[in-house]
Amino acid sequence: SASDPLMFTADVIVDAVLGYYCSIMGSFAIERYVATRLWRWYERASPATILVLIAAESVMTIPTVIGSTMCTAGLVVYVVLRINLSVYQATCRSAFLRTYSVNERLWEGIAKGARLGGYSVSKTFQVRENVTVM
Repeated sequence: SASDPLMFTADVIVDAVLGYYCSIMGSFAIERYVATRLWRWYERASPATILVLIAAESVMTIPTVIGSTMCTAGLVVYVVLRINLSVYQATCRSAFLRTYSVNERLWEGIAKGARLGGYSVSKTFQVRENVTVM
């Protein structure tokens, strides 16, 4: 397929899509982590918040496209690509679970009762949204 540009592109796209699906939890975890930590800025919904989505998608997509291209070009063995995707997926799953546990702990703290200076209504809504969405 290296001699036919159309087949080369199709092979790259197939592997890149597989890599994207393996990393989608990581992209989601990054976006929710930013929503948790920078909730004041995130809740303002300024045009700059789209940069979080672009960055999260780039962090997840660019490595898979590069790995797929290297594999299809014959620079990397296919087994190495699959091992890389497995490690990538495990890392993304860990990031997702870590972000979820942080939000769950925050939600439990909020549910125990209001504390002066502890939380604002906006942060409460953001944490509840994160837990519900995740």
